Amino acid sequence: MDVPALARVTVPCHWVPKAGRPQLSSGIDVRLTLPMSLAALHFGRRCSMRQARQRSRSRTQHTVMRYTSMCKDSDAPESMRRRFEAVVAEAQENICKAIEDCDGGAKFCKEPYTRESGGGGIARVLTNGNIFEKAGVNLSVVYGQMPQEALQAATERGADRAGGKLEPGQKVPFFACGLSSVMHPKNPFCPTMHFNYRYFETETGAWWFGGGTDITPSYLDRDDMKHFHGTYKDVCDKYSPEWYPKFKKWADEYFLIKHRGETRGLGGIFFDDFNTEDPETHLKFAEEALDAVPKAYVPILEKNRDKEFTEDQKQWQLLRRGRYVEFNLVYDRGTVFGLKMLGSGVGRIESILMSLPENAQWLYAHEPKEGSPEAEIMECFKEDLIAGDLGLGAGPMPGGWKELQNGRLAMLAFAGDQLRSWVKTQVVRLLIAALCMATQYLVTGRAVGFADDQQPFSFIQGHLGAAKFPRTNPLLDEPVA
Repeated sequence: MDVPALARVTVPCHWVPKAGRPQLSSGIDVRLTLPMSLAALHFGRRCSMRQARQRSRSRTQHTVMRYTSMCKDSDAPESMRRRFEAVVAEAQENICKAIEDCDGGAKFCKEPYTRESGGGGIARVLTNGNIFEKAGVNLSVVYGQMPQEALQAATERGADRAGGKLEPGQKVPFFACGLSSVMHPKNPFCPTMHFNYRYFETETGAWWFGGGTDITPSYLDRDDMKHFHGTYKDVCDKYSPEWYPKFKKWADEYFLIKHRGETRGLGGIFFDDFNTEDPETHLKFAEEALDAVPKAYVPILEKNRDKEFTEDQKQWQLLRRGRYVEFNLVYDRGTVFGLKMLGSGVGRIESILMSLPENAQWLYAHEPKEGSPEAEIMECFKEDLIAGDLGLGAGPMPGGWKELQNGRLAMLAFAGDQLRSWVKTQVVRLLIAALCMATQYLVTGRAVGFADDQQPFSFIQGHLGAAKFPRTNPLLDEPVA
């Protein structure tokens, strides 16, 4: 029997799904790959999704949702805005599918939303799975007026990225599109993973790409880290042998919790303000880096998902989650940018805080036991010990974390010098004031006191700025004899 050729049939969908099925909005097209003869026989142009499912269940080979762009109609189909959006929309579907298959239990919910100013997003969140406590993969398309402080949070070069000189209080019209994800597993031996890839444009013509993928384990497994970093080194090396060392170093510096003197995790790649190549090269690199997410992460999950763990090991994971929260709320550019945009009506708080774990813990002055696995990974968080073990050519940062720590110590030393200088100046001024008071006593022959309505500190304060001998007695307001 001859097998009919396959063809794609586009079916307009106006079906309202039952609970638990994919949430498709009215008018979204669904493409069904079916034998041509069956398609012609069974499907009319306006058939419903329910009819399609009933009539093709035994013969349907592939089902794909067609993504509806959230870019404005004024954006040309070939524009980088629409093309980057298409890349991250496809990546969102592929990554969510890979994570669902790995978890084997929970599914990602799907919450599309729109913004009055244009654009919108699709929030995908999975909770209480077999592997994951919480995982989120959020797509966002944003049009808006960016306050200068938000621009400073969005990019290292801040106002320089406006494409021109800004007046005080002037806002920057911009477009941004990105895909951001954080995944928090239940097992302490399965690391947390984060990625973000984004494209920015200002109306003045400036553009740049940013993003990266990084990993945050609670316990050190060098083979896992070699696999993760090696996957992204392979991606970077296709474009330049300099990219991986540069982006790894950038990640090590960016994901530093400055007030703790330790990193959030064990790095990965990170880049920002990136427009050194032509836009096509940047777009292709972002696409390949997104494709690498399941390759880099899923094998680590499969290896560690069923490992047994103790209550103490779970508590250590929660302590490290607390560090994750600290970094995200204080230093993470995406979180800070989103919070600063809330006032302009563009930010969406549920998407902004999606990265936070459901559970975290803080213990007072907690220190891991010397020689323990917890102490081992803490050494990696405080010194870049892991890079030299991977054999990937990146190597540790010059001087390891000591370089950054020495920079902080230098800042503290400078602040200490400034404080000592200020205290010394104030002491000298007080001594001058006291000398003036003693001299006045000797000259006038009267004891120096304070009037009833005059406080001692206000009297001394009046002398702090005086560098010369006063011509009058400040108590009696009389010329000195």
